[in-house]
Amino acid sequence: MSARKAKKRAHVSDSDHDSAEDEHPEVASITFPQFSEEFSSWDAFHEELTRYQEETHQLYKIALPTRGKGSRTNHNIRSNDCPAKLSAVLVQSGDGSYKVRVSKHIATHNHDVGRDVYYSYAEARKITSPGTRGVVKTLVQGGSKKKKILRYLKEVSGKPVLPKDVENLVAKMRKETYTSEDDNERVAQVLRDFSEDSPHAKDDS
Repeated sequence: MSARKAKKRAHVSDSDHDSAEDEHPEVASITFPQFSEEFSSWDAFHEELTRYQEETHQLYKIALPTRGKGSRTNHNIRSNDCPAKLSAVLVQSGDGSYKVRVSKHIATHNHDVGRDVYYSYAEARKITSPGTRGVVKTLVQGGSKKKKILRYLKEVSGKPVLPKDVENLVAKMRKETYTSEDDNERVAQVLRDFSEDSPHAKDDS
C-alpha cells in the first residue's frame, strides 16, 4: 500500500529578519546540504530541524496549516525574495503508522548566510533547553538581576543573547507563573490547608 498524504502540511520558508527593510549587498547564491529525512513525529522533525539550522546558520520560519483548511503557503517571505523553502507533510504508511516526511527543500539562498546574520534573528537567539529555562525560572523567582541572568545565558548557550531577549524571556515566565493553573491550584490548596476549618490550623490561644 503506497503512502498517502494526511491532513497536515507544514511550509517553511526563509525567515523574516528583525529589520525587514534592511538592504543587503548583492551576493552570489549559497547552497547547503539537503534536509531530507523521515521523522516519527512533528517534535522529532522540529528537533532535527533546529539542529540543522544551528549547524548551517540558516533559519526557516514555519507556518502550519489552519485546522480544516488543508495546506497554506507561508506568508513570511524576505523582501529580497529568497528562494529557500522547506516543506514537510504527515504521511501514512502501509502499516497504518504516521510519519513526517520532508517533501520539498530548496536550500539555496540569494543573500549572505553566516553566524552574524543568523544570530541577528531573534528566533535564533531563543533559549529552548528545558534545563536552562528551568534554571532561569529559579533565578527569576529568587530575585536575581537581569544582568546576572544575561551572563548565565551567554555562558551556557553560547549564543549572543541580548538584554531584550532576557526581558522577553523573564516577562513570559512571570506571565506563565501568574496564569498557570497548576500554580493557582497549589495556592488555593495552601489557603484551604490553613483555613479555620482545616485540621492543620491550630488555635494558639
